[in-house]
Amino acid sequence: MRSYRQDYGSFPPAYVADAQGKPLYSWRVLILPYLEEGNLYKSIHKDEAWDGPNNAKLTDSHLEAFGCPENRDSTKPPPTSTNYLAVVGPHTAWTGAKPRKRSDFKDPSKTILVVQVVNSGIDWAEPRDLYIGQMPFAINPTAGQGISSNRPGGALVLFADAHVDFLENSTDPKKLAEMLDIDGPGPSNSAAEGASR
Repeated sequence: MRSYRQDYGSFPPAYVADAQGKPLYSWRVLILPYLEEGNLYKSIHKDEAWDGPNNAKLTDSHLEAFGCPENRDSTKPPPTSTNYLAVVGPHTAWTGAKPRKRSDFKDPSKTILVVQVVNSGIDWAEPRDLYIGQMPFAINPTAGQGISSNRPGGALVLFADAHVDFLENSTDPKKLAEMLDIDGPGPSNSAAEGASR
């Protein structure tokens, strides 16, 4: 993510859309060249959806980089789904087809960029992630899809300054909401308002 930002001046958008605004493929496709998957990236048809007739042959494969080691099951074939998702929505690091610059973040060291999710059901090329308005503000929530892992006691998250941190299950919901908001703590934090309801 840092290398992509250095090359393009911004983080990748949550997804690439066509001229009509329809999402085609996810930010994970855009970072393939930085994951030693440059040939795969070049082969993908950039004007076609991730599951289109040409791209489906390329994206219907497991990529180690998008799977968390704790979630692997040696008795089953590797899934095409990803364990690494963006949290998309107003005031988050990801707004949709519009990328964010580092300068958009009040404090990149305190703003979450990517989260772990167990059994996301989202293919790595699919232009779909967690939506802040529908996720629980909890680590390893008992209901709903949210930040989660098979690590005991918590989950890993990537911050906008490129550091990774372990958030414990006991993380305060309001604090978590603040970490997902590019404006951080304060009255403008719409995510924190939702977490306190």
